[in-house]
Amino acid sequence: SINGDSKTFSVVDNILYNKDATTIVAVPAGLTEVAIPETVTTIGEYAFCGTNIEKVEIPNGVISVEKAAFYNATNLSEMSLPSTLKSIKEEAFNYCYNLVFVKLPEGLQSIGDRAFYNSELVGVYIPESVTDIYNDSDVFGYEASDFKIYTKENSYASTWASEHGYEVSTGAMPEICADENYIYQRESDEDDWSIAFKKGCNINNNNYLKLPASYNDVEVGKILARDSSWANNGFDSDLAIDIPDTVTSIGENGLALVRTDKKLYIRIPSS
Repeated sequence: SINGDSKTFSVVDNILYNKDATTIVAVPAGLTEVAIPETVTTIGEYAFCGTNIEKVEIPNGVISVEKAAFYNATNLSEMSLPSTLKSIKEEAFNYCYNLVFVKLPEGLQSIGDRAFYNSELVGVYIPESVTDIYNDSDVFGYEASDFKIYTKENSYASTWASEHGYEVSTGAMPEICADENYIYQRESDEDDWSIAFKKGCNINNNNYLKLPASYNDVEVGKILARDSSWANNGFDSDLAIDIPDTVTSIGENGLALVRTDKKLYIRIPSS
C-alpha cells in the first residue's frame, strides 16, 4: 500500500501516479473507465496493461503515451487523443483487439514500433504533423488488403505507407462502427456499408450465421477481406452461413476467418 508520506508515488481513486500526479503508473485491472486528471502529462509504461478498460479520454496536456501503456487492453474500444500529444511509443496499443479505427491528433510527431500491432484496426488517420514512424511495417501489422492509412497527399505518412505496402487514401475518413461480431465500414464516396468479420468475434458459439442486410437502415453491399492468419481455430460442427441479398461482392479472402473441420454450407445470393 502507498501512504500519504510516500516520496515517490501518490494514489487517487485507486490509481497509482508519481508523486506530483503527472504520470499514470498503474491502473487496477478491473476498471472499465478512467477519468484522467488534467495534471497528467504522461501515460506511463504498462500503465493500463492487461486491464479491462473499455473507454478512455486522454486529456489535453498529455504529451506521451509510453511503451506498452495499453498493451493487451483487449476491451478498449473507444478512446480520444489530445492535440498536445507528441509521441506514441513502441507497443503502446499492441493487442488492443477492439479498436477498429483511430484518428491520430494534429500535432502528433512520432509513432513507435508495433504501436498498434495485433489490434482490430481497419484504418487509421495520420496527420501531416507526424514526421517519424518506426521503419517497419509491423507498426500496424497488416497487409494492404486488410488496412488503410488515411492522410494528406504528399505527407510523410503517405510516403511511409507506400514504402511499407499499405493502401493509402487522401480522401475523407470513412464511417466505421463495430458490434460483437462484425465491423461495418462506409467510405466517403460510397452509398452502402461493407461488412467484415471481427478477428476476435464469438461466432464459434453458433452453427448458423445470418449476416445483417443493413446497418443504420442502409444496405450492406459487400463483404470485406480480413487477414486469414488471424482465423479462429475452427468450428467443431457443421456450419451454415446466410449471406443477405443486398451483398453484391465478396472480397478476396472475405470469408477467410470462417473455418470448420466439418461441413460448411454457404447461401450465396443471386445478387
